[in-house]
Amino acid sequence: MGLSKSASCLEEESGMKVEEDHILVLRRCVLGGDWGGALGSLEGLKAPQENRIRIRYLILRQKYFERLESGNKMEAIECLRNEISPLLTQTERKKPLEGSLRKLSNLMLCSDKAELREKIGWDAFYGGSSENGESSSSSRGGKEEGTTPRKELLKTIQKFAPEAFVPEDRLKTLISQALSQQRKDCRFHNMLDDHFSLFQDHSCGRHLVPEKTLTVLKGHEDEVWFVKYSHKGDKLASGSCDGSIIVWNLTPSVRPTIHCQLDGHEAISFLAWSPDDTRLLACGASSDVRMWNVENGSLLRVFGHHESCVVACSFSSDGKSVITGGMDKTVAVAHCEPSSSPRTRKWDLGRVFDLGVCKNKIVFASSLENVPNLTCIDIDTEQRSVIPETQHITSIALAKDGRHVLANVFPAEIHLWDLESRQLTQRYVGHKQTKMVVRSCFGGANEAFVVGGSEDNCVYIWHRYKGTLLEKLKGHKAVVNCVAWNPRNPHQFASASDDNTIRIWSPDDKEEEADVFVEEDAVIS
Repeated sequence: MGLSKSASCLEEESGMKVEEDHILVLRRCVLGGDWGGALGSLEGLKAPQENRIRIRYLILRQKYFERLESGNKMEAIECLRNEISPLLTQTERKKPLEGSLRKLSNLMLCSDKAELREKIGWDAFYGGSSENGESSSSSRGGKEEGTTPRKELLKTIQKFAPEAFVPEDRLKTLISQALSQQRKDCRFHNMLDDHFSLFQDHSCGRHLVPEKTLTVLKGHEDEVWFVKYSHKGDKLASGSCDGSIIVWNLTPSVRPTIHCQLDGHEAISFLAWSPDDTRLLACGASSDVRMWNVENGSLLRVFGHHESCVVACSFSSDGKSVITGGMDKTVAVAHCEPSSSPRTRKWDLGRVFDLGVCKNKIVFASSLENVPNLTCIDIDTEQRSVIPETQHITSIALAKDGRHVLANVFPAEIHLWDLESRQLTQRYVGHKQTKMVVRSCFGGANEAFVVGGSEDNCVYIWHRYKGTLLEKLKGHKAVVNCVAWNPRNPHQFASASDDNTIRIWSPDDKEEEADVFVEEDAVIS
């Protein structure tokens, strides 16, 4: 953080050294290009012999790079022949270093500095050569102290002796961790501006959590089974048992209006927006999936890759492909444009109940030989991993990080899974789910909340990290099937119900907006 004087003062007053003298020497020598001094400082380094050899190699490699970059090929050859090559006799891991030695030798064939920098990965630091083709290196390769390649070298060295170094920006990291923990500990944290003090424990008021119906959307003639916000948060798509899709305009301080209505489906149970919000996928009681143009309401394409009803669909992260899962026990990937599609890929993975896509990874809930599980498949490599569940999964929802997933299960619980550690990290209870598919999702600032529907006509909000129930919201007159949190507005979410309506919820202090939107029968009882 640039507080070197403060750090020195603290060391002097406390009598405690942040780092040993030989580490300080190593830092100074590496940043100053004193390679002999850097190698000499390794004598006091406490690290396994293999790691010490690796660090020595990294320092000599940097020396070699800088000799080449400054045009001193004879000195570079001496470094390669007399210093780097002998390291091969000191380590059991010869093959990796032998391969590196061949690559280092080939660098002498580079025609100019630009080619050299590209091959050793330095071009990003310089953004190409200067106008006169010269770098800031001196005649002996001594870059100015603190240049990025040398800092990167220090970071790499630290990986082989982590206990000896204080990581760069460690104080900033500790402060960031403290702020993150304050946010997690705050029961109702839902602030976009996270600039709060560490001098006292942070606490948000309950008024930041949506708990009041802002408006009731009526347009469907039957049960509403699904709702989904656009990525920009300015539109909401709803799908109904009556086979219709309504796309609503949601402009702040203006009464919601119908942007378009899409007809021609059987009952709609799932919707998905394209990454650019121009297209909408829909599926449900039939075996096909339809892709719509949201701007003009035209039907773009019908996908028919399944033999029975399709339960879920999604666009790939780049918006070029469509992923679908059906009750015919298959997951299919098809290109959006049929003319450019080499083939449709399909996997037989057991009965599929739901799926989601994030960062080019498909996550879906299925049952294979009556064993419920969460399966992850990389779209490019088709590599997969399976996490077994102990309870039947009815729906899932992915977090923005692509690492965490909510799974609604029978009997009434919501499980939070970490896909990387393959651990069940939290459970949410209190709602009712005995026979219907009800959905949940993440929401709020930093996705700190979990919100879900329920068969008791209520909406439930839990604290994501603590698992505690924060709100039980009344208003709907029948089962709440689906919820969706606005990705651009942490203070707004929507709920869809068997009472044929959609409710938009906001904090109770939004009186000015509420006067515009709220219908008389829409206030929470």
